[in-house]
Amino acid sequence: MIFPLSNLLDGTKRFFVGLQGQKFDGTTMETIKTNDDGALKVSAELTGNIIVNETDKVVTENTNILTNYIPTKTGNSVLMIASNSAGILKLSVDNLVQNLNGGSIVLIDTWYAFEFPMLTGGIYNLQFSVNATMQIKWIER
Repeated sequence: MIFPLSNLLDGTKRFFVGLQGQKFDGTTMETIKTNDDGALKVSAELTGNIIVNETDKVVTENTNILTNYIPTKTGNSVLMIASNSAGILKLSVDNLVQNLNGGSIVLIDTWYAFEFPMLTGGIYNLQFSVNATMQIKWIER
């Protein structure tokens, strides 16, 4: 189910999560709290090296959004994005640009998350098919 983040914030939609208290290595993954009304609040912590943490990043259609990123080790990465314009998100690896999200348009004001491997020495970047202002969070794990 995909809907705008604003629907969560204004209470129009609710998001329910199955909880897991610990990662396989035994470290805490979620912190569980309740407010005064007993409503459950969950915060999950992702750890890793920050590749990008951009708020209100102005992007130009079909051009590299970031300074090229070259990982120093092979591993997984997690990318989270939201945009004020609907468009197609693309990943550039060694200057070969391919669509993410199965080539489907990312909707306005909706968070999307992607997890994919990154190889040592590869050259990584992002592109978006339209001019937009984006929120971009990307970590290497």
